[in-house]
Amino acid sequence: MKILCFIILSTLFLGSIKAEEGNLIKKNRFELTPEINGKLVSEGSPIAGAVIELAIGAMGDTLVHQSITDQNGNFYFDEVVVNKLNSPGVFDEQLVSVSIDTDIEDKNIKIWRTMTAGYRLKPFMTSNLSNLTCDVNSELKYFIFSIDSNDYEVHSVCELKGSNESGKY
Repeated sequence: MKILCFIILSTLFLGSIKAEEGNLIKKNRFELTPEINGKLVSEGSPIAGAVIELAIGAMGDTLVHQSITDQNGNFYFDEVVVNKLNSPGVFDEQLVSVSIDTDIEDKNIKIWRTMTAGYRLKPFMTSNLSNLTCDVNSELKYFIFSIDSNDYEVHSVCELKGSNESGKY
């Protein structure tokens, strides 16, 4: 009788684990970049076929993604989120570097370059990276965004909105 009770309870327990297998172990969510939509132009004319490179440095790794502009100069990257079982280590500085570049006629164009603290997206990133318009002939500028007594600097040829300060780099 004890064996039968053990088998029944074991079956119920294992069935409940299977039903909740997605929730059995909680993973940490590290948000590195939002979804990115942009348009690359030269004096208003779209640039088709340009290779756009997104490089993300975080947690001791570098992730590299590429996109190619379509006939309208548009490019796109999915959001980049890393789900890990472990929390950041004691020596993890929790810094995320994001760089978006392209090369046009042997000239490197900085579409976006920044370093942020923490693994949560900042509002200036989501609002600007969702709708970039970048003229490859524009001068490189710096933009300062202030959030919770922290200043974040972005270097870009794109027109960004919501900065506290900007100027030629």
